[in-house]
Amino acid sequence: MDTSSAPLSRRRLLAYGAAATGAVTLPFVPAATGLQSAAADVPAARLAAAGVSAEKSPSGAWAYNYAALAVQRRDDWQITVRGHNRYLWSTEIYDGSNWYGRYNTYGQIQVQHRGRPYITNLDSGYSPDGYDWNRRPGTTTIHKPWPLLKADLTGTIEEVLLTEEAFAGGHTLDGRNGMFAMRLREHPKYDGSHRARKSVFLFDNRVVALGTGIRNDDRDHETETTLFQTRIAASSAPTTVDGRAVATFPYTDARQLTDSTCLLDDTGLGYYVPSGQHLTLTRTSQTSRNHATDTETTGAFATAWLRHGTSPKGAGYEYAMVVGATAESMAAFGEAMPDPGRAPYTVLRSDDTAHIVTDRATGITGHAVFEPCRDLTAGVVRGIDTASLVLTRADSDDGLVLSVCDPDLRLYEGKDTAQYAKGEYTGHWSPFSRPWLTNPSAEHTLRVTLAGHWTAPADASCTTRVHGSTTVVTFTTTGGRPQQTRLSRTS
Repeated sequence: MDTSSAPLSRRRLLAYGAAATGAVTLPFVPAATGLQSAAADVPAARLAAAGVSAEKSPSGAWAYNYAALAVQRRDDWQITVRGHNRYLWSTEIYDGSNWYGRYNTYGQIQVQHRGRPYITNLDSGYSPDGYDWNRRPGTTTIHKPWPLLKADLTGTIEEVLLTEEAFAGGHTLDGRNGMFAMRLREHPKYDGSHRARKSVFLFDNRVVALGTGIRNDDRDHETETTLFQTRIAASSAPTTVDGRAVATFPYTDARQLTDSTCLLDDTGLGYYVPSGQHLTLTRTSQTSRNHATDTETTGAFATAWLRHGTSPKGAGYEYAMVVGATAESMAAFGEAMPDPGRAPYTVLRSDDTAHIVTDRATGITGHAVFEPCRDLTAGVVRGIDTASLVLTRADSDDGLVLSVCDPDLRLYEGKDTAQYAKGEYTGHWSPFSRPWLTNPSAEHTLRVTLAGHWTAPADASCTTRVHGSTTVVTFTTTGGRPQQTRLSRTS
């Protein structure tokens, strides 16, 4: 069942969306000892003896926008992407719980894909001991020392911070592939100057991540976007760099790329990083803090991140990730990228207004439109009157599949004036106190302008109107739910 528009209650999803972990996970089972594994096999054996077989693993894409969440799953791996907005708080922090969780939903990309007989966080490369909480994969953050990253609960018992931005969420096409985008703006309690426009495009096992408009006023700490932070089970487990296995430990390589590079961690996640960016890769023992007790922890990790410097103004990034990669497949990926006729993906636009990416294998083009835009020139979509997520693919010679999503839940319009003082956003009030918390999502009219003349079937969830050489397709959206239709070319 496609649950991208499942009628789950707002309260349930709001609570779910603010989970302190910052991501949806497969059922977690600690790294099993032989005894644990044997015990776990007992109920499985009993079920098998009773003729009960395992359900087939879910496969598809889901947008849960009462959680600002995109999910892509195939077989026994899953990608989740999380954000936050003015309705969905960035994380939950309490005294003795999640002390360093500030960055949980700053565009975190979590992959769970390893473990036998169960997929686990540990086998997928995550371990809290020694983990640098500044560097969750996919996030764009200001790297802070522990005393500055730790939540300040002075005068309160919890921290559930909202942002001023309404735009963050996921989207799907055909229930198979999807995307995510957000306008990131940090809460003024810590650094209201920290902002970015982020998108993540999910094409089968390929992920394309873009960032623009990265800026803040922090001159003392570097801003960075993390590709991965993977637990090293053994110091000899290599990280592959452009086909060369690097097992050196400790190891640091920090440089501005004069050519594109391909990385492969020891769990089978591959990364393609275009040239011109400042990339750092380390393999080292790290010291961290326990989220609950604040005690010191240590662990060995391979970590890669893109450096944007201090006090960046308009910085950006681009990289791709491949699930289930090998050194050979990443070499082929990187070798094909410079050739327009073979490149696995192409970035058609990447600025503060729109991120547009097309995927060769699926034929899908994704649009993350951060502002209403009338000057789109790449592909069939020429204008969108609402900050939104749009996915398209050609369907035969005269068909176009068009899927749109307005991730803004529109639980209220305008400003929540109690969250402002002297015209500036303070975000002082907890979401649990806000009168809009249980409001229904308001309907919104969203218009997409397409090049050419198109018509929709009579039972479509949209209308079409030809205007000169273009067609305006109009949808009524609500609840952050994707809406999809198939259009036919008429001339």
